[in-house]
Amino acid sequence: MHFPEGTIPPSKVLIKALVGGKFQFPDGMELVSALYVISFPEEYLQPVKLQIQHCVYLKSSRQFKYLSFIIAPIDESVPPYKFQFIEGGKFYTDSPYGMIVCSKFCIMGIGKKINGVDPYTSSDEEEDASDP
Repeated sequence: MHFPEGTIPPSKVLIKALVGGKFQFPDGMELVSALYVISFPEEYLQPVKLQIQHCVYLKSSRQFKYLSFIIAPIDESVPPYKFQFIEGGKFYTDSPYGMIVCSKFCIMGIGKKINGVDPYTSSDEEEDASDP
């Protein structure tokens, strides 16, 4: 995770990778990163940009649509924590990281959307060959 200059000091942010727990993920989703609890002890002036590592090799920007950040709010409720896909964030070809702006106490990770077709098969290579 990366905290650019101008955001709150990393020493004031609690980030904890979760090894296990009771989680409820969206249908049609496969977890492709660790899950992180992110806590901010005080308000900050600028958004915090987080970079989270995933385990998907992206060779084409067309594959970005299959990845999404997932988030579960942490409140007074008890597990299982219910995750949902969220809008936003950026993914990059030839990089194992995604970047998103985080502004609240939550559990966050990256999920791969599964719709019955694996986007990482040779059919993408054929589509890429037709690009100018």
